[in-house]
Amino acid sequence: MKHKEGVFIKMMNRLKKPEVMKYSLMIFMILQPIIELDLYLQEFYNQLSILSLSTLIRIVGVVLLAFLALLQSKHWKKEFILWSLYGVLLAMYTFFHFKYSRDAIVLLPQTYQWVGSFELKYLIFLVLPYLLMYSMHRIKFSKQEINTIVLFVSMFISLNIFISNLLVSSYGSYGSITYQNIFTWFTDIYASYTPRELTSIGFYFFANPIGGLLFILFPLLIKAFYEEKAKWLYLVAIVIQMLTMFMIGSKVASYGVVLCLLSGIILNLFFVIIKQITLQKMFIISLILLLFSSIIILPKSPAYVNASFDYEDEFGFASNERDLKNSLEELSKIEDEKEYKYALIHRLETIYIYYLTFPREYYEYYYPYQYDPEFYFDVLSLPFEQRKGGRQFQRYFMTVKFNELKNHEKYFGLGYSKMSQGGIILEQDFFRQYYVLGSLGVILFTGPYLIIWFGLGIVMLIKIRNKKYFNYENTVLFLSYSLAMITSYYSGHILDEPIVSLFIAWIAGMLFSNYMEDHHEA
Repeated sequence: MKHKEGVFIKMMNRLKKPEVMKYSLMIFMILQPIIELDLYLQEFYNQLSILSLSTLIRIVGVVLLAFLALLQSKHWKKEFILWSLYGVLLAMYTFFHFKYSRDAIVLLPQTYQWVGSFELKYLIFLVLPYLLMYSMHRIKFSKQEINTIVLFVSMFISLNIFISNLLVSSYGSYGSITYQNIFTWFTDIYASYTPRELTSIGFYFFANPIGGLLFILFPLLIKAFYEEKAKWLYLVAIVIQMLTMFMIGSKVASYGVVLCLLSGIILNLFFVIIKQITLQKMFIISLILLLFSSIIILPKSPAYVNASFDYEDEFGFASNERDLKNSLEELSKIEDEKEYKYALIHRLETIYIYYLTFPREYYEYYYPYQYDPEFYFDVLSLPFEQRKGGRQFQRYFMTVKFNELKNHEKYFGLGYSKMSQGGIILEQDFFRQYYVLGSLGVILFTGPYLIIWFGLGIVMLIKIRNKKYFNYENTVLFLSYSLAMITSYYSGHILDEPIVSLFIAWIAGMLFSNYMEDHHEA
């Protein structure tokens, strides 16, 4: 018995070593872009009613890392109590969220099904980043270790997309496949294919999370190019990631290339001027050349051309808004309910359908106009700017359905599984969580991100004269975290996608660790 206890104590002592925690974290982060590829096995997992391998690795991995962090803490009892209190709040919220989101009476087709396991998985994914932040706040990564993780993740994702685009063997970012590679952008290819048919996501599944992750990591890759001696390796990595972000075709990824290169030049020169770092001519010249190259490529990229197409379509539809309004007012005079509904469906099928400028799958499949023609009557009554695209339609749809909830149900939301199963769910983070989790849920699950953002920014401003806080590394990390928050709001599919949210947590954790460096030394 004593021998077994001795072995257990030795094992616990080994686990308490900072090196074990650090290298476990490094392996865990490097695994993320690899295990993300198992999304294509989701149908297989569903048939067997089991969790995917990526989900298991992420949940078990983060919980174990948090446990290791607790073992290493001198104040583990206090921290355990704080986490327990947060856990109790989440458990209480989850109970009522399940109850009210499941039983809420909202006008929706039968395809909008509430699924308990799906709902629980969503909530767990929202909590995992906070546990990872906690796991990291006492671990100090070296610059080389940070740069190694960034380089591996960047190249694993980018080469996947870059090579498959060149070979025209990639999946498209918005469905189907890639029909032509990047070289054809500089011909008259857009006369034969739509911009979306020329986007690439490699063998990944969703464009927004992958594009968002590369955007968030790009400032760190630029920083690594400055810090590392193997300049050509990191320069090649930057070029490949830059082209990959254009290939993905999302606005965040494509315009993000220009933004990150410009901010990389400005930040570096700023810290050179205040004499915290030294000037590297090769670094600055390379970034300037890449910036000009990206400005040349951008107008030929699918994201830019697609935005131009959208503008031309919008101009034509907006010009007919007055005629549409007069016609709708005429229909509203019909008093008989059945006749009114039939008239709406008939007009939608013969005339109005052409005024719906958002994707047709919304009104044909996800929420058929035959099911609720009056809703589309209301949509068409909106000013054009409030209904012109998919994002605007999602926002209006979610608002209407959320307002159908009773007042007490609005604290707990519509339910993520119900809305995502149906097919229409707002993409923008923070607003998405507000509608599906309610006012209490958005505070509990996404509020800490904003508190951390403002808190880190305030500390940096207060300590602006202290180089341990206000320095090149911390500023780039804070920039990446800021880009993550902005991208979450603007693009969405960030905070609830582990492939991105865990890297946001990793960045925040490094900032915590850097800010607490004096504590480490003490």
